[in-house]
Amino acid sequence: MKTSDFVFSPPTLKMFMKYGKFYRELSPIWDKLISEQNIASIYCPYSLGHSPEEVVFLETCRKYSEKDRYYHNIEHVVACLREFKEVEALAEHPSEIKAGLFSHDSIYDTHAANNEIKSAQYMRKGLQRIGFQNDFIERAGRIVLVTDHKTQVENIDEALTVDIDLSIFGKPTEIFNDYDKKIRQEYSWVPWDQYCAKRAQVLRSFLDRPQIYHTDYFRQKYEDKARMNLGRTIHDLERNVQKGL
Repeated sequence: MKTSDFVFSPPTLKMFMKYGKFYRELSPIWDKLISEQNIASIYCPYSLGHSPEEVVFLETCRKYSEKDRYYHNIEHVVACLREFKEVEALAEHPSEIKAGLFSHDSIYDTHAANNEIKSAQYMRKGLQRIGFQNDFIERAGRIVLVTDHKTQVENIDEALTVDIDLSIFGKPTEIFNDYDKKIRQEYSWVPWDQYCAKRAQVLRSFLDRPQIYHTDYFRQKYEDKARMNLGRTIHDLERNVQKGL
């Protein structure tokens, strides 16, 4: 990479004021991930004295701190990693899951349909810049891709990942309702009647599954409550469509 091809953009002071506690929670997880790979730090003349791993971490934090991210922000990443901590012993490649969860919504555009693909590409470039091995990058890339919830899950790591990403469905009613409100805020540009119809369709695609969650752990923890939350919300959305609200 040429110096002229790269502009380092760390989080702004305003972002640190709003999300600093989440950055601080993520930082030791990221540092441990780097140390496990035995990667030698390299000086970057274009990054204000930061090492490549610091650059990637700060850049990614900035992306998650962009305005109009009401749910898919750095708080969501921290929540996912907290969930993973409870099931880390079940994973085959826990470090790849951590890297994937950290990056899985790094690119988020509500007007686009390929956010997971772009997020995986963004993550791969960052990990390559740091010096991660190709097999690690490939596995972490798959972790990002399956969070589109359309890509076929192929192993326990991917199953845990999609369950973690959907864990919000099974949270207490007030937490789920807050999540649902934030999704609407992210799609505020969509007319209300169209939003209700499409949102009901998306949520029903999960409710109509024989099982929402892939793993026994998350089925036992969240399945029943998730079905209650989804069923209630779909009912309200479809009623709005019928009333023409």
